[in-house]
Amino acid sequence: MKKLISLFVFLAFIGCDNNVEEPEQEEAVIKIHAFYTAVETGNNKYPDYGSKVFIYYDIYSMDIAGYSYEDEGRFIHRGDTILPQQKSTIDIDGNAILFPTYTDRKITIVVESYHYPGRLATASYSDITFPTYGNIDVTLTTNP
Repeated sequence: MKKLISLFVFLAFIGCDNNVEEPEQEEAVIKIHAFYTAVETGNNKYPDYGSKVFIYYDIYSMDIAGYSYEDEGRFIHRGDTILPQQKSTIDIDGNAILFPTYTDRKITIVVESYHYPGRLATASYSDITFPTYGNIDVTLTTNP
């Protein structure tokens, strides 16, 4: 009987797993698709390969409306400079994927066109929208 109880206690301990794994939480993702159009081709869309992507936190596109765009994502106005917190480049298929540093702040995405140097496309999201949906999937098109 003692052996049976010992065996039962031994099996009970083996069956207990104190290392309960919590389900993995998916990372938030920003998927950016950048294209340009060309009048000479009937406004067809083409991947804007090589375009630069800049991410700004706590900034809306209206916040930079009076600023001049310099280079490498820098916006300047009366001695005030706004710099991007994250950078990327559009790949040959017209895509870039970033993992946001913050998911609870407003965010502005700026794409500087490679095909049309100096042309920008922007999109902004509030701190309420972004965490609620978890991901941003945006297509920005630069027109001639």
